[in-house]
Amino acid sequence: MSTSTMQLEFGDIRTLTVALGPMTTFASVDTDGTPHIIPVIPAWVGDALVFATHAMSHKVKNLRSRPKASMQFLTPGEAFPNALLMKGITRIIEGDERATLWDSGSFPWLPMMYSGSDDAMLRFVEFTPTRATVVRDGGRGPVERWRAQHS
Repeated sequence: MSTSTMQLEFGDIRTLTVALGPMTTFASVDTDGTPHIIPVIPAWVGDALVFATHAMSHKVKNLRSRPKASMQFLTPGEAFPNALLMKGITRIIEGDERATLWDSGSFPWLPMMYSGSDDAMLRFVEFTPTRATVVRDGGRGPVERWRAQHS
């Protein structure tokens, strides 16, 4: 395991999610403290990753009471993968704001799942990263870290 640590820039995180994506693993926490992990396909909207979900989903229920979550992107099919691990804060997007996201073109698969931006079951989850760690070559390469600057 490498002991070398390097500093990441926010732009590096965006680039890595595109290179490692499009699918990621999203983890929220149940009311009893148990992790709930599910694959999602997010898109960058501003400085946040956003994905669509069902209004009655387990993750929406979890995030209403515990808005902190994490995402993990991995290099697919490699014995020693590169990984981007992120922690962040979430916001559930409801109401009129859904139309802007629907119309953005960032989620081309939505019409297969929902009737439109006004579908009563459509929600979006906005994940704003607060910390990120990149582990390269299955942990044998350098570790890179990023932390949001708080004003």
